[in-house]
Amino acid sequence: MTEILAIADKFCAGVESALMDVGPLKDDQDLRTKLGLCRNLIGYIRSLPDAGVANPLLRDSVSKLITAMTWVAFYSREVISYKVHRELIKAQALFNYLLSEQIPKSYSVSASLHCSS
Repeated sequence: MTEILAIADKFCAGVESALMDVGPLKDDQDLRTKLGLCRNLIGYIRSLPDAGVANPLLRDSVSKLITAMTWVAFYSREVISYKVHRELIKAQALFNYLLSEQIPKSYSVSASLHCSS
């Protein structure tokens, strides 16, 4: 999870840097609200005692962070670079990978057998 937070930090910094070079955007207030939410979630997640994916509070918070990052990317679509947007994609992919690694293999096999019946 530490790597996801580093990626999210880099994403936020990239968006903030891009915003310095332009005037107000159409959705400027929404963008800045979601960007602030991202920064607050990053701080909150860092304050949680358990940094493992098994912690449901951590999983929920990271999911909300990635959703907020997606909104930031949408609102800043006119100014962010491909490299900054790529940070969002990396965070999403890493989170999905970590979640898939936590699912017990026996559960996924029994669930697929149950669904095919």
